[in-house]
Amino acid sequence: MRRLFVDNSEWRLRLAATALMVSVLGFVSRDTPIDDALIYARYIQNALRGLGLVFNAGEHINALSSPLYSYLVLGLATILHGHVLGASAAISAVFMFLACVVAESLVPFAGFVIAGTGYFYSLVGMETSLFLFLLLLTVALAEAELYAWLPTAGILLVLTRFEGAALLLPLAFVLARKRRWPPAITFLPALLIAAFYLGLNHHWYGSFFPASANAKIGQGRSELWGRWPTSFFHTAYQLKPEFLPTVYVVVLVAILAVPGFLKMKRATWSRIALPFLGILLAFYILFNIPGYKWYYAPFICFAMVYACAAIPKNGRLRWLTVPIILLAAATSTWRFIKISRPAPDTGYVAVSHWFIANTPPGTRVEAGEIGTLGFDCEQCYLLDSLGLTLPKNADHVAHKDIRSWLAEDNPEYIVVHRSPWQFEDVAKQSPNYAPLAVDFGPVVYVLKRKS
Repeated sequence: MRRLFVDNSEWRLRLAATALMVSVLGFVSRDTPIDDALIYARYIQNALRGLGLVFNAGEHINALSSPLYSYLVLGLATILHGHVLGASAAISAVFMFLACVVAESLVPFAGFVIAGTGYFYSLVGMETSLFLFLLLLTVALAEAELYAWLPTAGILLVLTRFEGAALLLPLAFVLARKRRWPPAITFLPALLIAAFYLGLNHHWYGSFFPASANAKIGQGRSELWGRWPTSFFHTAYQLKPEFLPTVYVVVLVAILAVPGFLKMKRATWSRIALPFLGILLAFYILFNIPGYKWYYAPFICFAMVYACAAIPKNGRLRWLTVPIILLAAATSTWRFIKISRPAPDTGYVAVSHWFIANTPPGTRVEAGEIGTLGFDCEQCYLLDSLGLTLPKNADHVAHKDIRSWLAEDNPEYIVVHRSPWQFEDVAKQSPNYAPLAVDFGPVVYVLKRKS
């Protein structure tokens, strides 16, 4: 058994630089949560108002795909007197730093490079940094032979994202080959955590598991995001804004990742991580899951870890490689700060303000993107035409039915895109709805029911 963390002057220097980068980039990106992050925020906002962990008051539908993250943000937001976005930004930054610390324990400079990658900060408000931390921690615990901690780390990983279960199979295989298992008593905390979570779900929502899991699988079945098996890659263009300005980092990682893997292929952590990435990718492809931006994070993270593994431990080549790595990370950080801007005005904030000023509480509003609308317009009863928070619509999507939602939901208002999504055509063509004579910008407008 080896120590999980080293402790020397070079290690402390890298961690200090990593902490500085995470602090700066986390601060720069703190006010730009993506739309899906604000779905979590509305759930937590309602809980703080005493309505329960729900999206719409009185409607117990579980769309929390990351329960552990949700509970952590709820706890911190309670301490911060209701500052939900501040809590989510703080948790994203803290676990980003911790993920980098664990990456450094596996491979020197890995955490430093990850910390300087702007992509990870574009996901503020999501559970991504917590997920990466628990992924890296689990494989690091196995590498250090700290087996007693593995059951608890494993259940926390699964409760952060259910895809984390894909890590447990290669982990069990490696432990079986070594004939080393965690002591039986160490499974008790994991079982208690799982039982508490499932019991709470069933008590509050009437179901053991979130409805959002079926919604994503239904989206894959529909092939509306791309024909099988291309859907996961069809949306990779979302990575362009973060990686194109620093494409040299992508090139550097691509060049070094293969020799880094060959160097580390016998390491315990690598024997767990690589099969996990293969299983995860196979799952996304097999079920044709749309490639949401944050789904790429584990692949990017471990690619950077492998790339840093290629750096020689000593000799002239090390002193040639290390400055290149440092320069790439430093310039990547600087470019992200320089080009970072507030989130583009999609019009949803203006729409929310109009609803607050012109409609009574409980007004039924439907949209395909519900995060910003839901968080900013607390008084609206918000319907999701894609079914993330409305399971019947998720079932329609799975069966390629993009029209039934309108007649069934009969909302008073519908928010649609000027470049229409295919789900919105039925509303735009309906004689029962007419556009509001209000300009909300170039992205969206609002249809109002005539009667």
